[in-house]
Amino acid sequence: GPADGQVCKFDLKHLGECAKGNYGYDKGKPCIFLKLNKIFNLEHEYYNDTAAFPEKVPQAVKDRISKQKLAGADLNQVWIDCHGENPADVEGMGDIEYYPKTAAFHGKYYPYTNQDGYMNPLVAVQFLNPEAGQLLHIECRAYADNIEYDRRDKIGKAHFELLVHNQQTAK
Repeated sequence: GPADGQVCKFDLKHLGECAKGNYGYDKGKPCIFLKLNKIFNLEHEYYNDTAAFPEKVPQAVKDRISKQKLAGADLNQVWIDCHGENPADVEGMGDIEYYPKTAAFHGKYYPYTNQDGYMNPLVAVQFLNPEAGQLLHIECRAYADNIEYDRRDKIGKAHFELLVHNQQTAK
């Protein structure tokens, strides 16, 4: 992380296509932005050894990390995974793209200590071909050893609904 009182600036270029224009909404490929809550002085306990990831971390996350060929401090990240909550949502959400490509919040932005100029890092999730006219129920989870998960109490996750229209479904 940064030196005491310093901040690492989050570069919006990391958000790729989601940092441009109308965030994909005008093309039927909407971007959703995720951030972690600011918790003073929280040091994340990273899952940084893909061979030792707990079973709860989805294979898709492990595959993304392997594909990126990350090493050292670049493995100290809070990993994100988004998925449909029900089989129909999984089918209807189509392909997604994460920005940054790691689909994670890098450890260099933490801990948050109320530094001047601190800006939360973001992860953008772009839905590339969602089923038009279908209400999608999406859950995104954050993975670090000290991020609890409780679906009922809405801990360690973000839930949202997405409805994309095209010319036919907007009538």
